[in-house]
Amino acid sequence: MKYEIKNIDIFSALKFIFIISLFIGALLGIFQALFFSFIGALLQNFAGEGFGGGFDSMSLATPFFMIVFTAIFFAIFNSFIIGIVLLFYNVVSQWIGGVRIELEEDSNYVTLREMDE
Repeated sequence: MKYEIKNIDIFSALKFIFIISLFIGALLGIFQALFFSFIGALLQNFAGEGFGGGFDSMSLATPFFMIVFTAIFFAIFNSFIIGIVLLFYNVVSQWIGGVRIELEEDSNYVTLREMDE
């Protein structure tokens, strides 16, 4: 069976993209917080006690806010970019046609109705 994707619902796609981007942004935020904490500790260790006075006062709240900010920024930025791409796809697919895909029926697939019978 051959099908053509002529239109993608932007809102339903953005809901999915936002949640996935939020999760990936949180993971990136964790790595970012660990990296900057490591760099701060390393600079303070090599430069001595008086260098970079802010590194001593780095509390547990700073990495937490870094993680939250990175996750929210990543989700909003990705949703914005993907929304523009989907809008562009919808306009162009009306003009030149959508993406054609070929689907094959799976003979091993059993529905719940067939199981009840």
